[in-house]
Amino acid sequence: MRPQCVTDQHRRSEQGTALLLYPAGVMVLMVLASIAVDLSAIRLARQELESTTQIAADDAAGMGDPTGIRLGSRLVIDLDRARRVVVDEMSIADTSCTRTPTVSVELGVRPGTVIVTARCEVDHIFGSALPGVPSAESVIASAVGERVQL
Repeated sequence: MRPQCVTDQHRRSEQGTALLLYPAGVMVLMVLASIAVDLSAIRLARQELESTTQIAADDAAGMGDPTGIRLGSRLVIDLDRARRVVVDEMSIADTSCTRTPTVSVELGVRPGTVIVTARCEVDHIFGSALPGVPSAESVIASAVGERVQL
């Protein structure tokens, strides 16, 4: 009978252990959930920015240079007009970026191509509450628009 009493005392002393581990487990789950939400928000912003950048690049490639067109070359792009179109489209785009994306528009290596690169900041939703996590993440998207000669 004596060994059974020792076992009962041992069980009684461990009864509160699960009660102490439960809050720690909940805290770990909350941190993992906040990381998942933040990474999902960043991925969504990246996809939106890539889509918007591709649309802007395609529209920018359509900005032909009137002088080049008159001379018979339909593949010449007016870079100033292309930049204005891209800036206008990015300013009205509905993305998850915190501010309007900064945009770079350059002519591509091949004639009739334009390269658009956009960069924006996405605020962390929950990650900023964690120590050591920056308040925002930088997202970059690049797209090539091509003007085809018909």
